[in-house]
Amino acid sequence: MQTDHQSSLTEVRGVLQGPGNEPLSGLSVRLSSAKERKSYQAVTDARGRFELLGLRPGDDYMLPSE
Repeated sequence: MQTDHQSSLTEVRGVLQGPGNEPLSGLSVRLSSAKERKSYQAVTDARGRFELLGLRPGDDYMLPSE
């Protein structure tokens, strides 16, 4: 029996905004996985939106701020 591993993955989506609620575009967003020792990275679009895809549920993730 084959298992579709893609169906067990999840994602993180969000919007980065400044103090006046203006979208922050061109910023790098990085999420680090503790178990897999892997990093996921995205860049915010013109509306400040980002997506980090292909994450494994149940892992511990860190979202560092700089």
